[in-house]
Amino acid sequence: MGLLDGTPWEHEVLCGRCGRGEAECCCPPDEEPPEPFVPANQQRVRIAVEKRKKGKRVTTVNGLMGPDAQRRELLARLKTGCGSGGTEKNGAIEIQGNHQQRITALLVELGYRVG
Repeated sequence: MGLLDGTPWEHEVLCGRCGRGEAECCCPPDEEPPEPFVPANQQRVRIAVEKRKKGKRVTTVNGLMGPDAQRRELLARLKTGCGSGGTEKNGAIEIQGNHQQRITALLVELGYRVG
């Protein structure tokens, strides 16, 4: 399928690397290099408690670097350590409730620098 199909300006979509048509292109798909693993002792994280709708409090952990898998593993550890639910949004970890002291202790125990 080309650009502007069914119009007088219709033309085939070309590969940006080899210049062939979309059907004839043999270029491998673009792959982003994975983010490097960043050791905990090289990361400075910030912990804050935010007030959300209906007075609910959420503890956020910002400043995390490294691949998504590393953040997901840390999220699982924090949720287990706090006995609470949580999620990861835009590179930050959110834990339901005010768990600032408990999360600080867990992160220091894991080797993170809390600031």
